[in-house]
Amino acid sequence: MSVAPEKQPLPPWLIWVGSAAIVFHLFALLIVVLAVSSGPWVSPFGPSPQEPPAFAQGIGELTTRLYLRPLQLSSNYHFESNKTEYDSVYFEAELRDANNNLIQTLRFPDEKASLSVWNKQIALAQSLGLDDPVQPPGGEVITPPGKAMPTVEVWDAPEGGGPLKLQKIPITRIPRDREIYRPSDLSLQLAKSYSRYLCRQNQAASVELIRHHRRRLLPVFVKSREGEPPVEPLPDAFEETICSFGEYRLEK
Repeated sequence: MSVAPEKQPLPPWLIWVGSAAIVFHLFALLIVVLAVSSGPWVSPFGPSPQEPPAFAQGIGELTTRLYLRPLQLSSNYHFESNKTEYDSVYFEAELRDANNNLIQTLRFPDEKASLSVWNKQIALAQSLGLDDPVQPPGGEVITPPGKAMPTVEVWDAPEGGGPLKLQKIPITRIPRDREIYRPSDLSLQLAKSYSRYLCRQNQAASVELIRHHRRRLLPVFVKSREGEPPVEPLPDAFEETICSFGEYRLEK
């Protein structure tokens, strides 16, 4: 009759190593959750997301790149298609040849594109519509001797009229009586990258991306509580804002 071998306890060092690995794994997942912007929350500029803590962003980038991404656990399930607070955005691409003659004008998203391509074009258009509010300085700005006044690139109307264009202005000239915006770093990077792609794909010398943007209509403008007067929408709620990212020339 065989006797079952006596069970040996795990070595303490193995228990500590296993526990540390489990704690690190849970910590990496928790950091991914903390490193995601929340909202949208009510702000003076309308509903806007709240940025995550800076420490979570820094640690999250490191743990995601070195640990979670190889395990395919880096997604925080905050997809662009789930965000319904975006404005209505589409953009046009005016392609020109070396003599600055208009070749063709493309509109995105393209209604004739396949469903998968159409969804990607919608995500691109929404990303191009991400603008950041520009705040004027809180006090008087004094530059050191020999230094120029800092500037900021904002959407501003050109003197001759037409679409809003990117213009650099000193921070002391930021208006205080109205809201002014600038494109986000992501939208600028995407505009340049997609312009390069369109030039090469269509054998064009230059391209200009023109964004058409309309604010979303909040539910409070459509239906109000019983017994309360309807909320009046903003004056430009039904107006379309046209912005040009400028001409991009393909470098030879």
